[in-house]
Amino acid sequence: MTPEDLLISIMSITPAAISTAFSASMIIAYICFSKIRSNLSVNFVAFLSVSTLTSCVAVIAANLFFDEDIVDDKTTFCQFQAFALQYAKLSSLAWTTTIAYATYQNCVNEVRLEDIRRGLYTYHALCNVLPLILSLAPFYFHAYGYDTVNHVCWLRIRELHPQTFFYLGLGFFYVPLVIALFFLLISYRLVIRETCKRLTDQKQAEFTKKLISYQVPLFICFVPEAVYRAYFALYNVHLPWAAIMCVFCYNILGTLNATVYGGEVLALLGEESPFSYFCFCFKREASGHSEVAFDSDHNSDEQRSRYNSLSH
Repeated sequence: MTPEDLLISIMSITPAAISTAFSASMIIAYICFSKIRSNLSVNFVAFLSVSTLTSCVAVIAANLFFDEDIVDDKTTFCQFQAFALQYAKLSSLAWTTTIAYATYQNCVNEVRLEDIRRGLYTYHALCNVLPLILSLAPFYFHAYGYDTVNHVCWLRIRELHPQTFFYLGLGFFYVPLVIALFFLLISYRLVIRETCKRLTDQKQAEFTKKLISYQVPLFICFVPEAVYRAYFALYNVHLPWAAIMCVFCYNILGTLNATVYGGEVLALLGEESPFSYFCFCFKREASGHSEVAFDSDHNSDEQRSRYNSLSH
C-alpha cells in the first residue's frame, strides 16, 4: 500500500466511523424512546440516518477488507458493497429532498403536519423503493466495480475508458444529485422568504435562517466528489489531494446530518419542543400534543418568550 493509499484509507475510515456513531445514536433514540416516534420530523431524521449508516458501513468494510492488488470486480463482496453505497447515496438524497418538500408544504403552502404525515408511505416508496431500482440497474450495465480513485467499489472509473463512467454516473447518480440540489436551493429560499414575513422579532428571523444549514450536508459531501469525478472522466488526470478531500467530505455526511437535524431529536427528549424542521410554523402543545399554526398575529407573549429562549 502506497502512502497515498494509506492516507485515503485513514481519511475514509475516520470520518465514516464518527458518522456511524452519530447516525446510530439517532436510530437508537428513535427505537428506544417511543414518545418521539409520533413526531414527523423525527421519523424523517431516523430514516435519513439509516441511509447514512448504510453508506458508512459500506465504506468502512471496503477499506478494511479490500486489497487493491487482488480485488476482483466480479466478487460478490465488491458488487454488494457497490450496490449498498449506491443505494445509500440515492436514499440520502431522497430523504433530504423529502424534508425540504415537507418544510415547503408546511411553511409556504400551510399544509398541516397531519396531512403531510398521511403521505409517509409515498415518501417511503420514493426514498427507498426508487433508489433500490436505480441501484439494481447498474448490474445490467456491469457498471459496478472497484474505483481506484476513492478505493471503494461503486460506479467504476476505468482509466482506459473514463467516459464510460461519466455517462453511467450521470444517469444513475449525478442527474438525481443536481435535481436535489436545485430543489433544496429553491424550496428553502421560498421558505425563508415566507417565514421572515411572519416573524417580527429579529432573533426569531435569524433563527429561521438556520434553515440554510439544511442545505450544507449535500453541498459539502457530494459536490466536491461530483466535480472531481467529472474532471477525471473528461481529462483522465488523477489528483491525489482532490481524492483525499472528496473521501473526507463524503464520509462526514452522517456527522453533518446529525449536527443539522439531530437537535430536534435531542430537544424532543425533553418535556416539549417545537418542530424545528418546519421553521416553527407549528408548535407542540404539552397537554394534548396538538399542532397549532405559528402565526405572528396570533402568538401569545408566552409563545414568543419560548421561541426567543430557543434563539439564544
